[in-house]
Amino acid sequence: MHADNPVDWHIWQADIWQEAKKENKLILLSIGYSACHWCHVMEKESFADSSVAKLMNQMYYCVKIDREEHPEVDAFYAQKQKQLIGWAGWPMHVILNPEKKIIWTGIYLPPEKWKATLRTVYNSYSADTSFTWFPDKRKANKELPVQLQNSEIQDYFISISDTIYGGIKPFHYSRKYPNAGYFTFLLNDYFFTHHPEIKKIAEKGLNAMRNGGIYDQIEGGFFRFSMDKEWHIPHYEKMLYTNTLMCSVYANAFKIFRKDKYMKTAEQIAQFVLSHFQDVKQSLLFSSIDADTHDEGLYYVYTPAEIRKAAGKDYDLARQYFGLNDKNLWKNKYYHLKIAVSDSLICTLNHISPAVWNKKKESIKLKLLKIRLKKKKPQTDNKLITSWNALAISALCDVYSITQNTYYLRKAQAIAHFLMSQFDKNQFSHYYTTNKNPQLPAVTTDYLYFSLSLIHLYN
Repeated sequence: MHADNPVDWHIWQADIWQEAKKENKLILLSIGYSACHWCHVMEKESFADSSVAKLMNQMYYCVKIDREEHPEVDAFYAQKQKQLIGWAGWPMHVILNPEKKIIWTGIYLPPEKWKATLRTVYNSYSADTSFTWFPDKRKANKELPVQLQNSEIQDYFISISDTIYGGIKPFHYSRKYPNAGYFTFLLNDYFFTHHPEIKKIAEKGLNAMRNGGIYDQIEGGFFRFSMDKEWHIPHYEKMLYTNTLMCSVYANAFKIFRKDKYMKTAEQIAQFVLSHFQDVKQSLLFSSIDADTHDEGLYYVYTPAEIRKAAGKDYDLARQYFGLNDKNLWKNKYYHLKIAVSDSLICTLNHISPAVWNKKKESIKLKLLKIRLKKKKPQTDNKLITSWNALAISALCDVYSITQNTYYLRKAQAIAHFLMSQFDKNQFSHYYTTNKNPQLPAVTTDYLYFSLSLIHLYN
């Protein structure tokens, strides 16, 4: 995607440090991902602009990294960025001196601010090679107690929970993630302790997400994160790892709470993943679906006229169900759909039976799907990442365990069979591609998640 940029990008390899020293330049690492909306925006605004590129090339030795080609590099610098500025994001930018010390880090910046930052860092370092943007901002590592009581951990999880909208309270702006680790802890803890507050916050989040805009109410599947605390407007990329992890969360929620809606959500996610991520040539699953077509999210949103056309004489029911009002318009002209009221309330308010409402609801959703399928589809990243496919094996095992539908078991076995064959041939890689690009050796997470998935499959 960056091959034709006027920026003189170098690939990540061992000799970049020596090469940068030869050219007497600071190193600018730019870590991005093909499904990252703001990576695309910055590429168009800055990296494709010849004046910005000229500045970058003159002052810096520029290195472009795909976060999923080099997850170990991404993880290392994400942790450093979090320590320095309190959080991490993409596109991730890190400026380092020849001794590999970070002297500046940040994410997306509009062109003028980007150029100003590059000049400031360059000029400051040229005047004083001990310069760093963060002289007093390094956070001291707190010593953790040797032993924690479970009640202390419960109190911590309760303290970080959004008791109004569910999930973890936003830590940066209003963004909220469907954090599988958070929900996994809550479910496991409630299973052993039956703590009422743990149950309350777990169900609050699970219900809010499955009904919110973070979940695609037409085609299924979770978007990567929500831009608001109400789980309404998402960042529109869909990741394989987000969906496999949340599939397991909802399957396990069903096992613990025995509520059919959680089983239904888990199965919907599995069906979405298998229908939208499956590589037709082999059993593995693709990595992600982009947020953008010619603009962010346009594939997923609807104009008021499109919804009226789809709902027809049942528009008033659709308006109530999806909470359609001017306040919920995105960019003042589109609706992104969420479930605003329950099926039972719709039936009560409109004096109709559940059977009648379900028939009408499915008809409206089908017509909305047909409208969507006529639009340009977002691009799919065709990397077949080992660790994410291993997560898919585990998720499909979890769905099989609650549905007893052997379709999911066979799909899990097929993925495992392919990865086992690569392992046996000593070709176990971090990812595979359909166009036979050079493959990178497997990393720790590939071995870890594949091992866990084989245990799930064995069970």
